[in-house]
Amino acid sequence: MNPTVNYEVERLFSTHLGDTTYAVSIEQTASRPAKHLYVSATGHDRDDACRYIKIVNISDSPVDVTLEIARGLAGLGASPSRPVRLEVTTLSANPTAKTTIGYRCEASGAIVPERRAYTLPSPSSLLAMKIKPYSVTLVVSR
Repeated sequence: MNPTVNYEVERLFSTHLGDTTYAVSIEQTASRPAKHLYVSATGHDRDDACRYIKIVNISDSPVDVTLEIARGLAGLGASPSRPVRLEVTTLSANPTAKTTIGYRCEASGAIVPERRAYTLPSPSSLLAMKIKPYSVTLVVSR
């Protein structure tokens, strides 16, 4: 099976749900409008506590974002002596791209997944990111 872009986005969202929704605010200025940026934050505080931040950029331009996640990390038991681990997955594609299947049934094309991991030195750290055009980004903090 060769997944479509829609399938990959649905899988990314549906497998990273939390039982709690957290408030999210987007600060924007005249020079940095965020009208094409959508953000949600969910998570849970069970034994495997984590937070999921989903960022969708529907514009044709990248957007600079700084995540301030200190308040959300309190439930994760974050402390100055315990670094914060972040796993970032980004799916991006040209909006007109299509997955094609070659003669040998190998898919190529549309989906360009990227995975990165960060360790922040303290819970009060900020994470600056450039959100790609036409992309979905998932940030998982544990």
